Amino acid sequence: MRSTLTIPAGEIGNTFPIEITDESWYSPELQLMVMTNRSDPRTGKTTYRLPHLTRSKPIPSLFEVPADYVIRENSIPDKPGPTKKKE
Repeated sequence: MRSTLTIPAGEIGNTFPIEITDESWYSPELQLMVMTNRSDPRTGKTTYRLPHLTRSKPIPSLFEVPADYVIRENSIPDKPGPTKKKE
């Protein structure tokens, strides 16, 4: 999809028309945006893209629990209360 917005000269104090272009590439199969381009002379060009997409299955070792993995209980110490003075 590509859209262009033109801000006419004098609209926001600009001497010349300002042309802003947005372009996006969406993959219905992946259900995500794979690239966007925005060109605005006021802010410059911005590009977002997902390079090196791989459709193959991930390496199973990425999901294996390391051999030295240990589960530890993380307990929060009791909050100290007011202390009583000894008389």
